[in-house]
Amino acid sequence: MDDEVFVERVLKTLSALPVGSPFFAAVQFNATHFPFLEKPPRGPEFDVTERVGRYDNAVRVLDDGLDALLSHLQSTGQLSNTVVLLTADHGENHGEHDAHRTQSFYEEVAGIPFFVFVPERHSTLSEQSIETLRSNAHVRVQNLDVVPTLLDVMGVPRTEPYARFRAAMPGQSLFEPVAADRVLVARNVVPIRRWSNEGFGLTRGSERYIFTEWQQEGLFDLSRDPQERNNLIVPGRLPEWVHVTLAQRPDLKELRDRLCRERPIQ
Repeated sequence: MDDEVFVERVLKTLSALPVGSPFFAAVQFNATHFPFLEKPPRGPEFDVTERVGRYDNAVRVLDDGLDALLSHLQSTGQLSNTVVLLTADHGENHGEHDAHRTQSFYEEVAGIPFFVFVPERHSTLSEQSIETLRSNAHVRVQNLDVVPTLLDVMGVPRTEPYARFRAAMPGQSLFEPVAADRVLVARNVVPIRRWSNEGFGLTRGSERYIFTEWQQEGLFDLSRDPQERNNLIVPGRLPEWVHVTLAQRPDLKELRDRLCRERPIQ
């Protein structure tokens, strides 16, 4: 998909809205998805004849598209009354680890951009809520948090009949404090998608535990080893927080047990 053409369509759609009318827009950019949108170099620093240069150039195309979108909202006076949330479904690897993106739980794939822009005045949010959102910029969050966050943006009550629905969601609103020791789960096989070489990743603060069919176990300290090169795992000795998480997630425990039976850890 050509994001430049796409952004033109988005701006045309927004311009056609009645002045002052509320809107919800889900805008999906695609330039940085493999095989990466091929465009003339946006600067001499982008060598589009090789993979990383083509990817970086695609990032610039995406940046320009996002700038055009936000500039339109600002010029029409809508940005002062519009919440903008940007995230991604996955990152991209360029050979950092010997794993395809669909089998990788390393930072280059699991770590994604995530920002929320909130106007200074928003009718459904208190100053305390916005301050809490700012404080959450320093902890890890996940895409499961998108829906609960947007429900708060739209002023959906926490009382019945919505309370049960909101309690059943696995994510949390980012207008509430996020625990620093929260464990985030990543999987490549779920009911709606299945890839070869099953596995999962658990991240708590700066610690990451990875278990995959093809590579087995890994434990990394992202604060000291951001490239995830030094595997700290001791065979047969899992960190306590991993034990607790597996006890709380029988689906992950069953997956790990099955893969261990099929291919015992060396």
